[in-house]
Amino acid sequence: MSKRGHVSNCESIAGLNVIMLLSSNLERDARVQKEARSLAEAGANVTIIWHGRLDADSSLRAEKYSAIEAEEAPLKFPMPKLGEDAVFWPLRVAVNLTYTKWKHSRIVDRQIAQMNNFHLPNVDREAFIPAMFDTAESLCVDVVHAHDLDTLYTASVIAASHGAKLVYDSHELFLGMSSLTKEQIRLFQAVETSVFPLIDALITVSPAITNRLLEDYSYDGLEPITLYNGGVFVTEQAQPLHNPVRIIFQGYFERDRNLIGLIAAMDPLRGRATLTLQGWGTEELEDELREAILLHKLEKVVSIVDPAKPLEVVRSAQNYDIGVINSVAIDDNFQTTLPNKLFDYMAAGLAIASTDLPPIKQVIDDSRCGVTFTQGSVESTSEALLSLIDDRETLQLMKRASFYSAPNYSWPAQERKLVSLYTKLATSVRDDAHE
Repeated sequence: MSKRGHVSNCESIAGLNVIMLLSSNLERDARVQKEARSLAEAGANVTIIWHGRLDADSSLRAEKYSAIEAEEAPLKFPMPKLGEDAVFWPLRVAVNLTYTKWKHSRIVDRQIAQMNNFHLPNVDREAFIPAMFDTAESLCVDVVHAHDLDTLYTASVIAASHGAKLVYDSHELFLGMSSLTKEQIRLFQAVETSVFPLIDALITVSPAITNRLLEDYSYDGLEPITLYNGGVFVTEQAQPLHNPVRIIFQGYFERDRNLIGLIAAMDPLRGRATLTLQGWGTEELEDELREAILLHKLEKVVSIVDPAKPLEVVRSAQNYDIGVINSVAIDDNFQTTLPNKLFDYMAAGLAIASTDLPPIKQVIDDSRCGVTFTQGSVESTSEALLSLIDDRETLQLMKRASFYSAPNYSWPAQERKLVSLYTKLATSVRDDAHE
């Protein structure tokens, strides 16, 4: 049975019921937070269904949108009680083998039946997330917003079940990620091929991803939009240069960020620059980073600090001079995506020093706000940073160039595009309701 909401304002998205599906960590995902907040502030009723749970003191609990944990079907149920004491264990075992097993079987059968009503013949059922479907089942839904390919099939089933619009928000070139197994590539390629013709709107983080998707899955009438992961605000001005020059890396500590190589590249810069690594990673990698600092005797040059909250990274970066991106393209995804930190650095008024990944290089060249260097080379990294430090006048000009270009990529500019898209979807929802 379709459960549609009611859009109250003919010229806005007020009252539009939006369900977002997310498989990653909401508390770390600045993009999803920004999108949900923007739509909620524009009047939509936004609910994020994700595999996680907010702590009691989480700042996200104060947001205008809702976040609901998608729980898997319970395998255990309360055992019968007799007065104050639990029943003895043979009865408990008997209940587990009869009632509990039957109850779980009913839940699974119902989930499969729901999915079969809207099943796409070429898509493996393993791409379906029953917990997310169950969580959305009782909600009023006008639009289902799938964040990345791993939630797209479930989003399409929810949309079909509720007669809702379907939005595909591609944060990555998902099938180009090296972390996927061959079986996962096969599974999600079938999802993308089968569901793409069903979507009502396409959002990506870069023009390169948009172009690749439209090359692979052409769809007449689709007008995709690029939402850059821009900072929530732009600093009031680019700060004067520090002495020594302050360099920062923000974000997730991962091996493809080549942070150990970045630490080594700071050796020739000692006394002239400092490096701050602000972020988080595995305990193993963080230990390796600290060992690298000790190995190169850079304790007074390189420091590791706790991450800023996702929407506070611009404010945290304001007092630095150079924002560094030292990623190595380990897969096709790196050749097409644009990281959050690029636009956060620009919004903070920093010059950019980045490896020569094509989408990043394009932004830097267009804005004249930094330099690029060869991936994976400690020498090239050092040379690029030294070239900036040696020419303080040019470095200050690059900081200003970032500051002046940042509004084009900032979140307020992206927000207008997002709300405009959703206004069109709201109009379509109203038109469907009147047919």
